[in-house]
Amino acid sequence: MSSEKLPINRLHSINTVLTEVVQYLNANVFQNIFQDCVLIVQKGNRPKGDAIAWFAPTRWEIDGKTYHEITLVADWFGTHSIPKMILIIVHELIHYEGNLLSLPTTNKTGKFHNNNFKRIAEKRGLVFGEKNKKYGWIDEQPDDSLQHVIKRCIQDLDLEKNLPKFERINLERKPAKKTMFNFSCPKHGIKIKAKLDTKVLCGLCDSQYEFDDELPS
Repeated sequence: MSSEKLPINRLHSINTVLTEVVQYLNANVFQNIFQDCVLIVQKGNRPKGDAIAWFAPTRWEIDGKTYHEITLVADWFGTHSIPKMILIIVHELIHYEGNLLSLPTTNKTGKFHNNNFKRIAEKRGLVFGEKNKKYGWIDEQPDDSLQHVIKRCIQDLDLEKNLPKFERINLERKPAKKTMFNFSCPKHGIKIKAKLDTKVLCGLCDSQYEFDDELPS
């Protein structure tokens, strides 16, 4: 057998531990109502914009069977406390339960959390503050019972030790090079945007438009 070190997926241990968290919550909060699903840790920048996690039904087909997806955004997940991370997983599992009950928990855009979400969440140990005008029922905190389960989850799975610290690095993008510049008619003051070497005549006086912008550095 070769002693050569084989490459590994460095997210494997993170995915394994987070899967154990989902299994723990399924057993201790949701009475094992969930079947297999696909759990993903990935970057953000989704059509939903600033979402930090989401549940998406029937997004995967594996060996002829379809599976729901729970996505956790690495940009957020790797920089928050373990209790907050677990609470977000609870939040997504509530969306999952709503799907099992055929009860929509958000509006069509997936942003506004409706009364169905609130009712299911309260049954699972979340308490709510004021309703947000834009996002609905999202001001959530665990009640004493759920808080106890979260603490036990951290202890029983030894998450402080077993969940690696991780963060997805966001590279700074260089600003796009400016290609369009302002030009103006010296007589009428009419402005247009055009490329730097453009030569255009004013349709009113036949004067050539003059460059009226800052030169690129």
